[in-house]
Amino acid sequence: MGVRHAEEARELTRAQLLCESKMEEIAAGVTALESASMVPFETDPEWTYTVEVSPLDQQLLTLVRVTVQELESNRLYPITFTLSRWILNSTPTTDATSTQTTTEGQAATSGASSDGSN
Repeated sequence: MGVRHAEEARELTRAQLLCESKMEEIAAGVTALESASMVPFETDPEWTYTVEVSPLDQQLLTLVRVTVQELESNRLYPITFTLSRWILNSTPTTDATSTQTTTEGQAATSGASSDGSN
């Protein structure tokens, strides 16, 4: 049982790192700020990511939510990790780039969940 829990912890850490990496790509403008669903990672095709983009016009903010999920698993509930971030939209009159204002992480494995702020 200890080995199984250690493996789940390792895979959850992997999911978190992949999720943070994809969020940083979006915030830096390397990856387009657009929704995507169940896209496999080029470097690790056993994992997929989903991006949800929800703009708020009045505050020039966009909520970006990235979810990473294990593609195939022998677990009842595959490991997932979700990271949400508000990104400041660039305004038409300036050359501002996307800026992180808050970060929130959420993880769930095998029916258990834990929340934490970064």
